[in-house]
Amino acid sequence: MAETRRGGFHALEKKIHDIEEKDREAAERKPEEARRAKNEDREAAARIRPPPAHDE
Repeated sequence: MAETRRGGFHALEKKIHDIEEKDREAAERKPEEARRAKNEDREAAARIRPPPAHDE
């Protein structure tokens, strides 16, 4: 097995922890990104204005 040649069980365990940490960070960012997208949508909607009414 490749794990035995390159650090053994502890190296494999460290890789697993690193992957779990990346997943955790991605899960924490996901709600933040959703909130940011929602705010951008609201700001875009606020910028859209109906054309000015003209007097006839």
